[in-house]
Amino acid sequence: MQIRRCLSIGLALLFLLSSAHATPTRIGSVKTPLYKNGPHRLFVLTNFGKDFGNDFAESFLNRFVDIIKACHVEADFSMQTPLDLDENVHAKRIWSFGPDAVLKIYRTGGDVDPNGNTISATYAVKLIDAKTDQFTWEAIVNFYRNPNEGSLSTRGEALAIELSNEMKSNKILGACESVSAKQ
Repeated sequence: MQIRRCLSIGLALLFLLSSAHATPTRIGSVKTPLYKNGPHRLFVLTNFGKDFGNDFAESFLNRFVDIIKACHVEADFSMQTPLDLDENVHAKRIWSFGPDAVLKIYRTGGDVDPNGNTISATYAVKLIDAKTDQFTWEAIVNFYRNPNEGSLSTRGEALAIELSNEMKSNKILGACESVSAKQ
């Protein structure tokens, strides 16, 4: 019993020390050389919303769509959940919006602390050309939750900025300038 308690305290201290020096979000991406024009109408489809709660998901999506719109790209989004009874609901929304491209963001891994709280997540991001149904850009995002860097809402906005800046550096979002995170 005493050993288990010491182990739990040790793991908690290790988590606190590692979160104080958490790794920033890392994004690696690749674009097909054939994809020259960015989208004018982009549909964002994601299932990552519940990893860090509604505040994180809503602030990410709202900030991401605002950034996309500032790049003169019309955007809409849909959030998938494991409880979707009609799997075609998202396909119908995509079809009715009529995008040039679909950006799919979904969780592929991550880590939890000893209490079961998500502390990091890995997301796969894929841009699909709507006309050809081909992948045109892909990214892997390693996102780390660092409680010392603000609320989950703030971290959601930061992820939106980081992802959109990566898309801009790969010339997916036209001639837009990178956005800086709020200090």
